[in-house]
Amino acid sequence: MATGKAAMIISGPNAIGTILSQNPDLKGKLYSAPIPKKEEHKATFGLLGYSVSAQSKNKEAVADYLKFLVSQENALKMNDVTGTLPTKIETGKSQQMSTPEKAGFVKALEFAYSTPTFSAYSQFYDIVAEEYQTLLATDAKMTVDSVAKKAADRANELIGKEGK
Repeated sequence: MATGKAAMIISGPNAIGTILSQNPDLKGKLYSAPIPKKEEHKATFGLLGYSVSAQSKNKEAVADYLKFLVSQENALKMNDVTGTLPTKIETGKSQQMSTPEKAGFVKALEFAYSTPTFSAYSQFYDIVAEEYQTLLATDAKMTVDSVAKKAADRANELIGKEGK
């Protein structure tokens, strides 16, 4: 995008913070929209979160910290810096979330579904991120199809190991 070689990327709202921190001149020049549909829109909710051990001696402190994080003021600060969407619906309705670079992600939440529970799900993030970076950051003559196939092969291997 910053080099003029990409007009569009398919990503989540967390990419906004990274893109703008590395390319501040793009502020106000980005736009988000739900992915065009062939039959129906699909989106996922954020897939990673916080948890606390049942054996923790600091459950109340953890609860207070989480309340601090999701308060409207702090959730909007986090959104401003990282692009991540607030977890509370009311916070998502704030004026800050209606800017062109964020409104499409908020709109996509209408089509979001929960994913199945799978202990190795966070590893899918690594697979996708690594292959995505390979496609964008190398000079090798790779195609989207070859990178997608490699990611799918790695994901299926992970499912085979962990999905038993």
